[in-house]
Amino acid sequence: MSRRYYKLPPLTSLATFETAARHRSFKGAAEELGVTSKNVDQMKSSKNLEILRLLGVNELSGRKKLGLSKDWAYNIIKSVGNYGEIFERNLGVNT
Repeated sequence: MSRRYYKLPPLTSLATFETAARHRSFKGAAEELGVTSKNVDQMKSSKNLEILRLLGVNELSGRKKLGLSKDWAYNIIKSVGNYGEIFERNLGVNT
């Protein structure tokens, strides 16, 4: 029997996608990881690898295949915020 070797992405890349999949959005993942439109620039110097991959500081496996720029999630979070910010702005108690 021959062995098969697969080129798998790093586990932290999978963890970033897993967080997003659980929330069904990268904006939800940003909320879980504590990334907001106000602190997204500061979070680029975080020690958390999931945050760094989400914001494009470290490479996220599969991004190029999807045709996404390196900072695509950063741009979205900076522009509209994470899921909680969007919800509060549009459906929250102050709307």
